[in-house]
Amino acid sequence: MTVESARRYAIGGFATKSNTADSPRRNIAALTREALQGLVVPAEFGGLDADSLIFAETIESISFACAATGMDLVMHSCAIRAIRLYMFGKRRTHVLSAAAKGNHLCTLACAERGTGANAGTPGTTSSLRHEAIVIDGEKYFVPVDSRADSFIVSARSALPAEGPVQTSLYFVERNTRGLSFAEVSHEQSVPGPLGVAMKLDQCVIPLDCLIGDHGQGMMISADVITPLFLLGCAAVTCGTARARFEAFCHQAKIGTTCSGDPLTSVSLIRRKVGEMKVSLDSARAILEKAALAREQNLDSALLLLMEAKHQATEVSNEIARIDCAKMEDSREGQLSTTAVDCFTTPSSAVLLDLIGRSVLQLPLK
Repeated sequence: MTVESARRYAIGGFATKSNTADSPRRNIAALTREALQGLVVPAEFGGLDADSLIFAETIESISFACAATGMDLVMHSCAIRAIRLYMFGKRRTHVLSAAAKGNHLCTLACAERGTGANAGTPGTTSSLRHEAIVIDGEKYFVPVDSRADSFIVSARSALPAEGPVQTSLYFVERNTRGLSFAEVSHEQSVPGPLGVAMKLDQCVIPLDCLIGDHGQGMMISADVITPLFLLGCAAVTCGTARARFEAFCHQAKIGTTCSGDPLTSVSLIRRKVGEMKVSLDSARAILEKAALAREQNLDSALLLLMEAKHQATEVSNEIARIDCAKMEDSREGQLSTTAVDCFTTPSSAVLLDLIGRSVLQLPLK
């Protein structure tokens, strides 16, 4: 039912333009109608409790229509997964139940821009004050995320913790005093703002908004968030690649050469379609294998996730280069090449380095 719902909305339920002002709201409304915001919410809270394979197939189907919406659901699902496993009490119950009904959209707010900080040492700080937690800093993410109802924020731990990394994760609701948003401009010619800065100025949150324990931020990210994020990114890219591939095939079927012959009569084009088909099927096969390995908690899961992400990115970029250089994209609702690049991180160079480290049994730094 989950994948069928996603496929139905991939065909006609999403807005026809991914980069128009109202399409994100319309697309999120489409997710709500099918309760897809409850994709990884436990059944006891009314969620779909999808396993890794269903999750990947659903994200791919949604991303076939709109990569941005697929990425929104990936970020939401990663945040919900952390809440599901590391939050307790009434707040956890309320958020999971609301998400299952499509009434709560959550996202990750861990990235920082131009601060020199990294995941292990964020520039954002937290401190304890009068039985509460105070957060100060600035986060950065893509535009649709700013419409979320809550955010999982990474910050330097408010209390000392074991180990060299002192990072904690916090649940911050949108209506928290001191929370504000500002559009971030850019130089490239993509319609609309490329990102949104979220500023936290003396944001005070209750103690039960701590995700896990003080100093567990990196551990939770590595064990819970990162694997699901990689799986989701690979699925988003596979969906985008499949949409580009179908657009290429459509143009090949209806197009003609300078002499008026069908493009399908050109052997070079037929071979290129065959090459792209084999590469795309290979990427989707690795994605499925990675999802099954993650579900079974196999040691090979992380390596397969990185391979799936790399392969999907290479296929998508290859199709985009041919499509953009030679043919007009006939499918509406696809992001521009520049915009899609926002969803192909981490880069292939980084992934190949990590894959090499894994094969050589070196630490994944």
